[in-house]
Amino acid sequence: MEIEEKHSLKTLFFELTPRCNQKCIYCYNPWREDNGRRIEEPDSEAIYQLLGSVMAQVRVQTLVLTGGEPFLRADIFQIIHRVNQQGVSVAVISNGGLIDADTAQMLSRRNVKFVQITLAGADDHTHDALCGPGTFRKAKKALRMLQHFGVKTGGSYLCTAHNYQQAGAVFELFHTLQVKQIAFNRFNPSGAPQRINMSLLPTRSQVFQALTQANDKGAEHNLKIFNTMPIPPCAMDYAQFPNIKFSQCSAGLAGGQLALRPDGNVFLCTLQKNSIGSMRHGSLDAILKSVPLNSFRQQLPEFCIACGHGSKCLGGCGAAAQWVFGSAKDVDPFLAQHIMPDYSERIKLLTSKNQASNQASDP
Repeated sequence: MEIEEKHSLKTLFFELTPRCNQKCIYCYNPWREDNGRRIEEPDSEAIYQLLGSVMAQVRVQTLVLTGGEPFLRADIFQIIHRVNQQGVSVAVISNGGLIDADTAQMLSRRNVKFVQITLAGADDHTHDALCGPGTFRKAKKALRMLQHFGVKTGGSYLCTAHNYQQAGAVFELFHTLQVKQIAFNRFNPSGAPQRINMSLLPTRSQVFQALTQANDKGAEHNLKIFNTMPIPPCAMDYAQFPNIKFSQCSAGLAGGQLALRPDGNVFLCTLQKNSIGSMRHGSLDAILKSVPLNSFRQQLPEFCIACGHGSKCLGGCGAAAQWVFGSAKDVDPFLAQHIMPDYSERIKLLTSKNQASNQASDP
């Protein structure tokens, strides 16, 4: 009898909890307004069963625990232990606000590839304006605590229209904190439309300035910098930044990545608006077999059809295009602000609708 080969995933993002201890104004999670109460958060046993089912059906190279804030779950260390027992390594994405000496020490005893923490500015004024009072101090303290206990750390810099001038200073700070692997992210407008803050979206010129600073710091300190949020190659010449590794959208690529929410819904990535299926109503294996994963990649914006990069670039982030403009066939808002003739009018309409929605929801 022929044994069927398992699906293989390079990365599975598991949004362990919808709850968070911060309210970052750039957050993409659509459930944030009620702190995740609309999503039923499973207990420990249900989490173990869900992950056990996943591991039995697909080969996962790395499980990334994210949220919400994953350290809000008291059982996170047991979850990591169970996953490690399956021979799968774990990475954690956190805001750092809950990481103390005990947390860092517990992590040091498990197979954790790294803990990634975001700095949205080089000082408390800038970072805290985006993430909340006191968060800059806590993030730096968490990185130092993890380093003290020998836990490998990763950094993430979020480039917005409010902080792009500080990119070089942020990467310098990461170097001072002994963080050598850093993600360069630009703000991506996605999540609950009524609170998407389009004023955070940086322009091409602003991202260019930030990338230039990051590239220079990468060369100076031998930092490993990678760009995770797609930047269309028609908007930026990657060759100008030899110390930064660029990547394109992997949603819908076989063996790429998937995202799993605590309620069992499966997505092509953490930013996607629509689920491709639910493990509550079937197996992950059945979902992967029944859903044409590459259909998302066929939604190429008209502007990009003639471009040689189109099939890989997809016009940037299709998830952001869907959240902001209503369709993944529109171009990424980052690119749209420079090429879409009626961009300003569409954003004004979106803002007007959002304001009306927010007013209607006020008590």
